Amino acid sequence: MLVDGDGMVVSAVGEHAGESLELIAASYMDLARRAAAAGREGGFEPPREMTVSGASGAVVIRAITDDYGIVAVLEPDSLVGRARFELRKLGSRLGPELEV
Repeated sequence: MLVDGDGMVVSAVGEHAGESLELIAASYMDLARRAAAAGREGGFEPPREMTVSGASGAVVIRAITDDYGIVAVLEPDSLVGRARFELRKLGSRLGPELEV
């Protein structure tokens, strides 16, 4: 999903059983914002990527610009490394289109 900085879904492909993709995107973008704020307080740059995984699957968030990111919601048997690679490729293609 392509999401803006507030967690609003701009574009989405696919589906996830049982949960609203929009709710997942908003929740995890909020988590990413909080992680970035904590990093700034510690003198770090904001993260480019964040992965949260558990028994029910994983969520990978990749920043494209300061205002947009990509969120992938993965099933438990998904290849997280492959998803990270694909998000990095997609982000490099979308970045120039989203820069204002």
